[in-house]
Amino acid sequence: MVHGVGDLGDGIDEPDTGGEARSLDAAAQASCVARPVLELGECASHIDRTQLFHESTVARRPARSQGKIVADCAAVETLQVVVGAAIVDGERVLAAQRSDPPSLAGFWEFPGGKVDAGETDEAALIRECHEELAIDIMLGARVGRDWPIGEHGVLRVWLAAVAAGEPTAIEHAALRWLTVDELHDVAWVPADLPIVDRLAAMMSNR
Repeated sequence: MVHGVGDLGDGIDEPDTGGEARSLDAAAQASCVARPVLELGECASHIDRTQLFHESTVARRPARSQGKIVADCAAVETLQVVVGAAIVDGERVLAAQRSDPPSLAGFWEFPGGKVDAGETDEAALIRECHEELAIDIMLGARVGRDWPIGEHGVLRVWLAAVAAGEPTAIEHAALRWLTVDELHDVAWVPADLPIVDRLAAMMSNR
């Protein structure tokens, strides 16, 4: 079966010039990526697929409790928000190989980066994919909710599809399209591993 985005739905202010937000060393990332803060609360097979695909950049806000963002590791006043795109093309997902920093060079990740001040998460992700890959994307459903990254950061990942352009490795060492059976054939950055597992389950169930 061929998958589309709609079938699967389950210094902070400085621009991210190479995914610096995920530049924590592997050990620091692995210490706080065991699970998302909030699960979707339902199996992907029970989600209304007609509601998953959209082209909007409407801001989404994280859950709050008494004015503080609820994080899995700790409630903190300010979180560094990193966004990523699981770009789907049929039965394949795009992976990007990091070229820096040295501690993460050679590892693979979902394209994306930090949200700049005044940006919505969605607008930041569209911008990052244009800067990193020279493509325009359309966003689908979130993959999980907030995935802890480091001590004071969260990673938010969306399903996406290429709307215009051809993915080009502008800031990465290489790009690779992976089928669901190949998702674990590459070494992913620790922060992205739980999302890879979730995505593999979503694609396998279609």
